[in-house]
Amino acid sequence: MQKNNFILGDIFAVKEKGLDYLIENYYWPVSNKEFKEFVNFSHGEYLKIINSIDDKDVRNIAIVELSFVAQLQQILHYNYIKNSVNNDLKLVTSQSSQEFYHPNWELISQYYISLNPVFGMVRRFLRRIIKNILFNRHLSIGDYIHNFIHGSDVIGVGSFDNLKREFIINKNIFCDHMDWIDLYSKKITDSDSKLVNIRRIIKHEIVAPYLNKLKNTNSKFTDNIDFTLIQKSWDKRFSDAAYIYLNVLKNKKKSVVLVVEIAKPIHKLITVAYQEMGSSVYCFHHGHDTAVTINSVGHDITSAHCLKYVVPSRGIATKYKKVYPHLTTKYFSTESNWYKQISQKYLYKPSYKINKIMLMGFPFNSTRYVDGESNFFYSRVDLEYRLIVFLKKNGYSVIYKAHPDRLSEANGLYDSIVDEIISESFESVANSVDCFLFTHSSTTTFGYALLTNKPIFLIDIDSNVVDRKSHDLLKKRVDMVPSFVIESTRIIFDEQSMLNALSKPTNNKYDDSYIRKMFFPDKI
Repeated sequence: MQKNNFILGDIFAVKEKGLDYLIENYYWPVSNKEFKEFVNFSHGEYLKIINSIDDKDVRNIAIVELSFVAQLQQILHYNYIKNSVNNDLKLVTSQSSQEFYHPNWELISQYYISLNPVFGMVRRFLRRIIKNILFNRHLSIGDYIHNFIHGSDVIGVGSFDNLKREFIINKNIFCDHMDWIDLYSKKITDSDSKLVNIRRIIKHEIVAPYLNKLKNTNSKFTDNIDFTLIQKSWDKRFSDAAYIYLNVLKNKKKSVVLVVEIAKPIHKLITVAYQEMGSSVYCFHHGHDTAVTINSVGHDITSAHCLKYVVPSRGIATKYKKVYPHLTTKYFSTESNWYKQISQKYLYKPSYKINKIMLMGFPFNSTRYVDGESNFFYSRVDLEYRLIVFLKKNGYSVIYKAHPDRLSEANGLYDSIVDEIISESFESVANSVDCFLFTHSSTTTFGYALLTNKPIFLIDIDSNVVDRKSHDLLKKRVDMVPSFVIESTRIIFDEQSMLNALSKPTNNKYDDSYIRKMFFPDKI
């Protein structure tokens, strides 16, 4: 615990002071209990306010701005850290975390107005033609030519991922793939009476009362922060969101809209606007998530605006309906064959004995994730370091797979203690090790690993936020290492249980009941 006088405020501060310093002086002021209680309170109070609003357009825009509420929760979490500093305890940070420690409220206010298309109008038009040629080849020549000439009543927003592709093929539809910038009209001006009224409601019935609720908590989360700046910033951001929303409503209605990357605020606005027009808007699942850990707040942030949600299997659809019953979302399954095909591709020759372990790296940005326990850089780098030292001490080779999006943060952390650091795709390196070790399940790679026939180990600290029946099924495939969190946010794992599990003989046939239920189509 705390012996010296520094709070290591981000991953680069940890690298500056060193991992040994972190291990010997582990201290994070905000406990899991405090953080979760504040997140649940601030999330719940916002939902209460917007659900009390009569104007449906305002509610649509406000549900999109759960994205801002999530950002504000992070800022206030780090405000708590700043409020913990005193003469005997100093804070060390780097530029990487300044968006939370010293937020630029002017920049935040300009979020929507600063969005610019990647390509100009002519290039977007050419890209649209090329994508419509490439991504509609499943149709007959006659249907293809008809839709290409006369246009389609189905539009797609976002990338062309596998799930969206399967949906389009299964429905035998022509999808007009468009950029978000081409989906609103700019017919509404700032003087429009409806826009003026919406902005008034937002300012006086949502932003002001919500921020007052936070301010009145009188806690370290909110002490010494300028709520006047926050209100001014959010008023502007909310106002710009309303402008975009109303201009999307002025666009021509489409029968069907397919939206990928549904957590992006601009995609959220397009979704709620077309839903309000009466279009069938289908939002697409991402990241192989099977809700191993129940994350109601996080799911609300990314998906509460969706009326129709497409998932790859009935198993996932059933699970989502069960663990997120507070939402009115309807779930649709494509009955995808993709996972079954991939699982057949990932059949490797067994090693029979575990020698080489792949530890899946955590994304060491400064976000404190709301799902799971101690799910942020400070506790996870401490856990990873202790795991590596423990495994090496017991004679195992450790291959550290750095998170591909956070290489700068991971670079230099473990170079001297692991056998190898890799950043290649999981698919290309999976066969180079004997087993996989995860410290959390909320990662796309966990879904991929389940499809292999290699041993999987999971630091099990989230068993209090799971669906018990599903979790018991997962335990037939994954060796759970009993773990718990102490008050300081440090994660403690059962060393003997891990050694016992690692010493078991491996085989090439693992219980596949979990992936059959959650990933495979009903008829296989």
